Amino acid sequence: MNTEFSILKNRLRLGENLTIAYSENNGLGGIGADRQTYHPLIPVYDEGGNFGGTLNGILGLQTNVVNPVANLIRRKNTIGRGWRIFGNAFLEADIVSDLTFKSSIAIDYIQSNNSNFNPENVEGGNPGNSLNENSSWQTALTWTNTLNYLKNFGSHNIGLLVGTEAIEIVGAYISFSGTNFFYRGLRFCFNKYFW
Repeated sequence: MNTEFSILKNRLRLGENLTIAYSENNGLGGIGADRQTYHPLIPVYDEGGNFGGTLNGILGLQTNVVNPVANLIRRKNTIGRGWRIFGNAFLEADIVSDLTFKSSIAIDYIQSNNSNFNPENVEGGNPGNSLNENSSWQTALTWTNTLNYLKNFGSHNIGLLVGTEAIEIVGAYISFSGTNFFYRGLRFCFNKYFW
């Protein structure tokens, strides 16, 4: 959203812009790496219908290689959500001929919540599971003031710009994690009230 207004015969201008964005991802990053390190001779599923894997190097292959299909299925409930709000308001005034004052204040607010459950990967030699949930926010405020002098002398120009800027950034981050849960299902591990 953008708006701009001019008053006093265009000697005073005010305006603002605002952008709001929401993002959500399912935590399936790294699938390309899984595909590249998974040995082509290891089946996706074994004869019993379980996920195929290196079984902690028993086959003489790299240990802890994640079956890419197992990773897709197991991590489908891993969620990251976030908001970003960016806005700016300004006032610009022509004080005298060729001299303009401008003041603007901007805010950049970022908030995110993430839940990352890593289930056991028995076929890759990792029998434990873990859960990490975190939340963070950050606000950046920027206040800018400038004086701009611009004078034309025929085919020549003189320009002078002076200004000040103050920036304040505050935020917080909290995280908690646990490992080796007795119950191995996803529903037990996720905190439905976290969001």
